[in-house]
Amino acid sequence: MSGQMVRPTQPTTRPASTPPGESPLSIRPDGVPEAPPRTPWRNRIGPIALVTGLAVLTAVVHGRGMANGPAFIDDEGTYVAQAWAVQHNGTLAHYTYWYDHPPLGWMLLALWNWVTGPFLDPATAVDGGRQFTLVCAVVSAILIYFLGRRLGFARWAASAAVIAYALSPLAVDYSRYVYLDNIGLPFLLGAFVLALSPRRHLWAYMGSGLLLACAVLCKETLLLFAPAVLAAAWVNSKGRTRPFLVAGFVSTLILILLLYPVYALLKGELLPGVGHVSLYDAVKFQLGGRLSTGSILNSNSRSAEIVTTWLQLDPWLLGAGVLLSPIAVALRRTRLVGLAVLIPVLAALRPGYLPDPFVIALLPFCALVVAGLADTGVKKLVMSRAFVRRRPSRQADGAWRVQRRPVLWGAAGIAVVAIAALVASGVLISGWSDKTSDINAGKTSATTQGVVNYVSAGIPTGARVLIDDTLFVDLVDRGFDQHTGAIWFYKLDFTNNLDPSVQKRLPNGIRDIDYVIYTPVMRSALDTQPGGLQPVREAVKSFRRCVSVGTGTEHIQILQNPALPPCAQ
Repeated sequence: MSGQMVRPTQPTTRPASTPPGESPLSIRPDGVPEAPPRTPWRNRIGPIALVTGLAVLTAVVHGRGMANGPAFIDDEGTYVAQAWAVQHNGTLAHYTYWYDHPPLGWMLLALWNWVTGPFLDPATAVDGGRQFTLVCAVVSAILIYFLGRRLGFARWAASAAVIAYALSPLAVDYSRYVYLDNIGLPFLLGAFVLALSPRRHLWAYMGSGLLLACAVLCKETLLLFAPAVLAAAWVNSKGRTRPFLVAGFVSTLILILLLYPVYALLKGELLPGVGHVSLYDAVKFQLGGRLSTGSILNSNSRSAEIVTTWLQLDPWLLGAGVLLSPIAVALRRTRLVGLAVLIPVLAALRPGYLPDPFVIALLPFCALVVAGLADTGVKKLVMSRAFVRRRPSRQADGAWRVQRRPVLWGAAGIAVVAIAALVASGVLISGWSDKTSDINAGKTSATTQGVVNYVSAGIPTGARVLIDDTLFVDLVDRGFDQHTGAIWFYKLDFTNNLDPSVQKRLPNGIRDIDYVIYTPVMRSALDTQPGGLQPVREAVKSFRRCVSVGTGTEHIQILQNPALPPCAQ
């Protein structure tokens, strides 16, 4: 030997790579991965500020002009009236509840009204419901960001998904409606977030099942997303604990969903019978009894008309999300959100009934599909051979390792791509802004409030007024009887009536009606059902006009029974 000491070298092997977006996990002796280390609070300030900014952006875009448009629709009035019945009557509906939808959505709306009643003073009852859906939209935006991060997206990609959702005219328009889908959407996104919990605790999987059940109990069509949530729970669980965790998810989901049929069973309304409604009949009607809207592929069908309306508002986010979903399914990082888009879309392609708010739950996942694929593409581009070069580098421990360093022209290429993306985004956002301005251009709330003020001052509270459901709560709150004073116009059509008690109160049909408030909702119903609602058509045709409020397509006429003395103009 030469007498020189040989310095031992450190192992030159690199640590196992960690999937993008995930923290490195240490392995316990039993083979179960430990939870990632907690991030210090000082390192969370930036992400918290980012999420707060995204929430504020969503609140401003979706809340600005919310009272002006879109125009009120009858479904909004129905859910607001049902929430009023829960709060004031202790019943699930202002008429007979026939299990048309699970009641959790309007029960939560009733809770909102009860909590905020002393502090908020909306112009109309539907405006109050829209305040609640605004909160739901903001919560959904926050959960979109966290879901993107749980899927391994970079912060910019998760933020881009939220921005795309927040600025999309289609999302702005539909998220304002008091639809049960809007109330159930935060629960659905929360179920995904908990199913992808990096700590993989049992409570997270049971919480995911609970939230998914709540989403379905708000709107039954959200059950179409259950396979994607189940896939998330399965993929995220590891090793010997997988059966245990997935069983916790499934059992919690089923147990909570069973509360609905158990309620019907205790009421004696689970199965059909004489003199009562039943859950069985309602499910049968929803699955096969509704009038089909036809196939999306038939350009003359109602389904194709609905899809055309969606695409007119925003062809980019919805179109890109649907078209890219097969590619997203093929990639590991975006597979789950790709399934969340692809499965409902395939279900919608079959001939049958396509509900107009079906698109609401698709939009967040379309945004995540587009953002996730963009994130994957950027990462592949940055780490490709064209943009980096390998260069050996000596480390502090004496070992030689290969470093990947971006070359100058590669960085310039990335900058060009980024600038092009920003320009394209600017053009897109400009078009979105124009459509959002059109949505905000109406005066829906002001027109409705003017009608309510006229009715309060010029029509006695003992009169019988035929209305659409958007006015029910406002008139009842001003003294009109909830059973015989404010009458939903659909209930006047006894050939399609599910509530015989209304017919008993109106034995003479339209001759028992004193006034008709002829709204855009009523006009639309008469136009879309040319063979139905004959008593309503007869009343509109034979009653005299008292006053007209509003202009254009939003105008509302108050009509009076000709047997009464002429009303004040």
